Amino acid sequence: MCESLYLSLTTLYRELRKENTSLKELINHLRLTEAAVLLSGTKLSVGAIANEVGFGSSSYFCKIFKQSFNCTPVEYRRMIN
Repeated sequence: MCESLYLSLTTLYRELRKENTSLKELINHLRLTEAAVLLSGTKLSVGAIANEVGFGSSSYFCKIFKQSFNCTPVEYRRMIN
């Protein structure tokens, strides 16, 4: 990741600290953003989407998704469509 951003690991962590976030939170945000796109644009199951975006557990994915979007992935899909 650091190579892609042309940053050293120290600089990456310093910038994340400035934004009051962690690397895990940033990665989860990116994964959830991609999951939202897949939920609105495909017919894939929630479990398949969880795996596609890098979550090993669909229950953990649903928990984190609900914390971020204030609804479950299924509810999100219904609202979008």
